[in-house]
Amino acid sequence: MRTLSIAILACLSVSSIALAGSKRSVPAPESLSVLPERIDLESSRARQHLLVSGKFSDQTQTDLTTEASYESGDSQVATVSKTGLVIPHGNGTTEIIARFRNHEARTRVIVSRFDEHLPIDFRTTVVGALSRGGCNQGGCHGSPKGKNGFRLSLRGFDPDVDYRFLTRDVLNRRVNRNVPESSLLLLKASGRIAHQGGSRFRRDEPAYQTLVQWVTEGCRDSAEQRTLDRLEVLPSSRILNMARRKQPIVVRAHYEDGSIQDVTDLAVFSTAEDESVRVSRAGVVEFQRTAEAAILVRFLDKISTVRLTYIQTDPNFASEDIPARNFVDQHVFTKQRQLQLRPAGLSGDAVFLRRVYLDLIGAIPTPDDAREFLDSKDPLKRQKLIDQLLNRDEYAQFWAMKWADVMRGNRETISERGVHNLHRYLVSIFAKDQPFDGVAREIITSLGNTIH
Repeated sequence: MRTLSIAILACLSVSSIALAGSKRSVPAPESLSVLPERIDLESSRARQHLLVSGKFSDQTQTDLTTEASYESGDSQVATVSKTGLVIPHGNGTTEIIARFRNHEARTRVIVSRFDEHLPIDFRTTVVGALSRGGCNQGGCHGSPKGKNGFRLSLRGFDPDVDYRFLTRDVLNRRVNRNVPESSLLLLKASGRIAHQGGSRFRRDEPAYQTLVQWVTEGCRDSAEQRTLDRLEVLPSSRILNMARRKQPIVVRAHYEDGSIQDVTDLAVFSTAEDESVRVSRAGVVEFQRTAEAAILVRFLDKISTVRLTYIQTDPNFASEDIPARNFVDQHVFTKQRQLQLRPAGLSGDAVFLRRVYLDLIGAIPTPDDAREFLDSKDPLKRQKLIDQLLNRDEYAQFWAMKWADVMRGNRETISERGVHNLHRYLVSIFAKDQPFDGVAREIITSLGNTIH
């Protein structure tokens, strides 16, 4: 009995600790903010995702969108869901108040054209939905020949082509205006019938519902051609508080006519930092460990980035005082201290020798060169070796070859003669040690062709 009592007491203690820990998982912020600071909803179907953030004394921030409570100043104008989605209900102006613990933040909402029937915009919203599903990528229907007889313009760059193939090609069999959800386009995209590309949409997601509504409305082309001016990505940058590894992203499209559209549900998100950061299709970024990551956001023909940083703070971390030899070192060491990363120790002479030869001239040292370097007692021998390698012909030849690959110069694109001319040009650049900004300007502003 005594053993059972002790076990129960232990379980209760652990539960209490876990509960207390969950309550402390998000510490009390010093202030609260809500983005966007102003919301314009210009139709009954317009929506806007909110971002509610807590800011702390160390300048880090954490997302509180789903933890905050919301209140609308006038529910007949707009309301907010528990997940922070603003929904219009009638024309007018109101204020949305977000609260978390003892803090609150406000944003202004203006609803207009609520009673007007504004059809789905094909050239922005429908093309954006197809991009979200990856339908118009180069490996899918966006390839030059399309897939299985169905072709779309690459990444939606030619909406005229997209509209023709969707609504006119092969006797208009891809859309069913009478029973929209039975459209071949939607049956394949949702995986309800065999599709080589697999399921591209869930039936409950906004991009799919956009396509359904467009077919329901008669597959109209855009009445007015709006031009996308820029993308606004929220937050633009942020250092995340250690209490929360996740950060949702909100994307707004700004058009040249002054209108603004929340395209978070239509944008495409990606990152090159797959090992340390993941970004979901919905635009929620999740860090796996301390890292700084650039998240790429694409909608139609515009691309933007947001830079996020997450640091698993170690209170016992002490940065090493390493002297900076140049301005590059200064930036690198500053970033290492910010991310609490300890630099690796200096490599030995043998390792350094192999690395510097391979990096600069793409070859390994001769036995005589290796012995001479390893036997040398000169404290500046590494710097001197670097200078020697940079002055060798192999350096210009090797790096010209690397940059020719980057610039994708090949016989198919610029002919064999053009390849040789491009290579000679790149060799001269590295031999003269021309700055890259000058090289870029020279290439972009040059006249003529690569062959001559």
